[in-house]
Amino acid sequence: MKTYDVNSKKWRKFKARYQDLRISKAALNLLITDPAKFKSCCNGVGSTRGFWGKLTYHLIPNTIWFMSITPASDLHDVDYSIPAEFDTIEHALAYKKDADNRMYQNMNLLIDRRGGWLQKMREIRAFEYFEILRTCGTDSFLSEKIILNNLKY
Repeated sequence: MKTYDVNSKKWRKFKARYQDLRISKAALNLLITDPAKFKSCCNGVGSTRGFWGKLTYHLIPNTIWFMSITPASDLHDVDYSIPAEFDTIEHALAYKKDADNRMYQNMNLLIDRRGGWLQKMREIRAFEYFEILRTCGTDSFLSEKIILNNLKY
């Protein structure tokens, strides 16, 4: 398993991309131990799972009022991909809630970092994205997850 040399140019690029963003232990571990797998989990804003996910994936932009939210989306994509196994459905849903909250916090950190006259409109749109995740993201999150006391969800 390849790990990044923390002094390498590639690692500094990753570090700068996710600087100051909230990152789960699982995502950070994957980023450090298997950056290729980390990158393979990242697909931008939206889900590529299921008919509606694939359809809407192409309609949801990776930007909020001309500002990229890709770093926040990358971390959220990884959180939805790993871990693949949970003891209970309640534990899985609690992890999803934490992942969605981190996505919202990270979008707001990126918005604050950018500032400008579009900031308030971006904050409103970030909340809308968060509400969509919170209310519609459960099927995408649970797809292909193993719930040990239920087997496969």
